[in-house]
Amino acid sequence: DEAFDHEPLFIPAAAQPDDAAYLAALADLATPQSIYAAASATDARSPTGDKVKMPSSHEGCAHHLEDGGSFVVKYEKLSDAALAEPAAAPLVGAWHDVADRFKTAASMHVYVTGSGGKALPPHTDTTDVLVAQLSGSKEWQVC
Repeated sequence: DEAFDHEPLFIPAAAQPDDAAYLAALADLATPQSIYAAASATDARSPTGDKVKMPSSHEGCAHHLEDGGSFVVKYEKLSDAALAEPAAAPLVGAWHDVADRFKTAASMHVYVTGSGGKALPPHTDTTDVLVAQLSGSKEWQVC
């Protein structure tokens, strides 16, 4: 932690991966219904990572994922009412904890990608990024 000059990050107990409510909330984020419910804060991506039109139903979201498409939900664009939903509490808590621990504004994006797809083309982030991959496999290059 000396290299980053910050305290170690501790996710609150309510957001630990072994907590069933937390895991259920994370799993719920990947459902076509949840993705469509957050449509105002969501970008749809083609299997190669290009931005495409958002499907017009949760069934359309399911087909998009089956075809290898992706969705990027940007929490900072969600309404206050959506963020106040009980299902969002563990993730909102983790998001606020990151901002508090690192003493900076933070945003949180959730990426849901269909098999064989990628949410974004290869790129380099211009800001610090904290990544938590929750399932599947991906090749990450850190530079």
